[in-house]
Amino acid sequence: MNEKLYRIISLTLLVFFSMNENCFSQFTKPGNYDLCFMIQDEELHIPLIIQSDSKWQIINHEERIDLTVKIEMSNNGNSFIAELPYFRTILKGQWQNEYLATGHWEDLSRDSSYWVNFRIVLSSTYEYQPCSQPETKKFKTIFYNSSDTTDALAQFTICGERITGTFMTETGDYRHLHGYVVGNELRFGTFDGAHLYFFKGLLDDENISEGVFLSGNKWRQSWKGIRDENYCLRDPNTIVSASRKRIETLSLKDRYGVSVSISPDFFEGYVTVIELMGTWCPNCLDASRFLDTLTSNLNDSSLRVLPILFERGEDFSKWDIAAKRFYETKKRSMEYYFGGNASKKTASKLFPSLSDIIAFPTLIIVDKGGEIAWVHTGFYGPSTASYYNDNISIIRREIFLLMKE
Repeated sequence: MNEKLYRIISLTLLVFFSMNENCFSQFTKPGNYDLCFMIQDEELHIPLIIQSDSKWQIINHEERIDLTVKIEMSNNGNSFIAELPYFRTILKGQWQNEYLATGHWEDLSRDSSYWVNFRIVLSSTYEYQPCSQPETKKFKTIFYNSSDTTDALAQFTICGERITGTFMTETGDYRHLHGYVVGNELRFGTFDGAHLYFFKGLLDDENISEGVFLSGNKWRQSWKGIRDENYCLRDPNTIVSASRKRIETLSLKDRYGVSVSISPDFFEGYVTVIELMGTWCPNCLDASRFLDTLTSNLNDSSLRVLPILFERGEDFSKWDIAAKRFYETKKRSMEYYFGGNASKKTASKLFPSLSDIIAFPTLIIVDKGGEIAWVHTGFYGPSTASYYNDNISIIRREIFLLMKE
């Protein structure tokens, strides 16, 4: 080997090992941090535990979210991309010093302009301490702006300076909300990878006034709450009427993008839960997790789940990426189909014998004769406490009765 070639090889190896050394951040320090989002003109703090360069965990009240973190070779290894599980969203940023990083959260399932700035700062208050005298209150809630009005049921638990709870609507819940009470002002929100919500309002003994709801980088609504322990929404099992109508042929696409038809004969002999969902939808994730436990616990070959996905945009290749990520993260292999874009009108066209589909998720339960037994609209997840337990108990019981027929 001549001297010139030897020098080239040596220089190449030096650069290679230098680049690998730069894969480790000079600034990342293990500890407890706050992930602080600038949501329009407000700041939301979400607890973040950093164990190492590659091991990060978000604490979204009762939810623990493990991130997949990749260190980039640029900027001395202080740039990073943290992928959120299930959803096609990322935290992209760089460390400015040992205890400060800046960047933005980006939702890849939306257009390229959908991102929100954040900073990561050191914190020592990420844990939620047990509360000796919690007080839970319910409110009839109205969200409103110039173009939209939504009725909701709010349930909050307040203990000292902490507030936790959620809003429930007839299309689902706002999942794990948490934050602080400062004087009579409430400030709380959530970040689960897809939802980025901030709320504030003024609380007196009976009502909440001057409420503001911010979502992502655009959405803003006013809201108010009236104390009402007896307020309730419609039964999610009665919103869409079915009346034992026979399921019709479904025109779908399989995971390879090939058009397929599922005929009524497919449903005979089985109890089938048709799961209308989107991989971008956290409420759909809650419903899908419940259905996983349902099929595992009942362990009966006469019960099956048929996911039909409705995804953002029109590009099938992006639908495919989102679906693979969703099911790989769940570590569950199952057959799924695509019903079209993320539109409730598109979903409704698949089932012309039903009244309109108004929510993702929607669960259509089909009996062994191929007839629609009933439809469950939306889904109340674990953050709704007793509402979640009551609803999944009803679904389990009714499916078990169909299986016995």
